[in-house]
Amino acid sequence: MEDEEKNDPQLKLNELELGKPVKIKIETPKAIATGESKYGGWSLWLVNVENMKVIDKNTKQVIDGYTGRATLFPSRKLEAKLLEITGGVRINAEIELTPTPKKNIKGKLFTEYVINKLSEGEMPSDSIPYSYTKYMGDYALYTKNKIIEESKEKFVTFGQQNPYELDANKLILYWEVYLKKFKTK
Repeated sequence: MEDEEKNDPQLKLNELELGKPVKIKIETPKAIATGESKYGGWSLWLVNVENMKVIDKNTKQVIDGYTGRATLFPSRKLEAKLLEITGGVRINAEIELTPTPKKNIKGKLFTEYVINKLSEGEMPSDSIPYSYTKYMGDYALYTKNKIIEESKEKFVTFGQQNPYELDANKLILYWEVYLKKFKTK
């Protein structure tokens, strides 16, 4: 995967047309690499774009109308917004990003990136702790054998009880994973 990332073109946010919203799929739940440079901290994210302008990393040439995986180096402020959307755990969240011109206190122009969340993405099944995975399997058996009704509310309530005693917020997140892996209907 590292070799693929090295060849992925870069989405440069300053190349986006002001006021024009673009759809971006955030492939990773958080930055895949971080570091420090003489300009400050940086983070590298993987995104998927459709029909956008990107920069080829090797030739430094602009590629118009590119569709596919690209890398993104967001500002710290934008990265905080991306983390808020993914929760640091969700993959393939979709956003609409609109570069908007703003003026600071001194009257100088800067670009603010307004984000509209289109989809929350999904939980990667390999990041779920064993206790939750075991519970999902047990819950699937209980619903299959008609011991308990299959619903999000029952999934959360039942998971909080003894012997499981799982966190309600995490159960809400894992409901979608349960539906994909264990749906009995």
